[in-house]
Amino acid sequence: MMLHQTWVNSLQLGQMPHRIATPDTSRIYTLTNAYTKSGKVLSAGERGLTLQMTEIISASAKWFLTPTAISPFYRLHTTSLGKGKSLDVVNENGTASVGLRMVATGDYSGQFWRFDPWSTGGGYRLSNMFTGPAMHLDVYSDDTLQAHLASGDLTGQHWTLNPAPAVVRVVSQNGEVATPSYT
Repeated sequence: MMLHQTWVNSLQLGQMPHRIATPDTSRIYTLTNAYTKSGKVLSAGERGLTLQMTEIISASAKWFLTPTAISPFYRLHTTSLGKGKSLDVVNENGTASVGLRMVATGDYSGQFWRFDPWSTGGGYRLSNMFTGPAMHLDVYSDDTLQAHLASGDLTGQHWTLNPAPAVVRVVSQNGEVATPSYT
């Protein structure tokens, strides 16, 4: 896949962020932001058609990353939907699109996400290859707290990757399941 033109233009203009985060792709995370603090996590709704902040840490709020063929971009998946679905941009307005949903994983620039540390305020800004480095994962400040893309430097765009507790299922040689432990 070729770099999307927005990223190519940024590279030519020297606008590409210099510090790049390298998330651990072996971990499962919850995603929180500075707007909702640690009280809410990013969660994919049923079938991934909606994304919003919730208080419940279910499988739809546990995220893992897979590397793409283009470094430093990653795909974002939930444990409930698996590798078959990735966070993607709904292309309703070209590179000015703001909608997000979980769709079938493919070689689409809207599924290529990077994590860049903010220079102030902490956390990471998550941007994707399709809409470019100026559009970041954010949440609406209304009652829905629905995820979308926005430009600027807002508290809803300062994300933290928190290692999620994982359930370890131990099965003995005779097939009995032991009490789950959390790591």
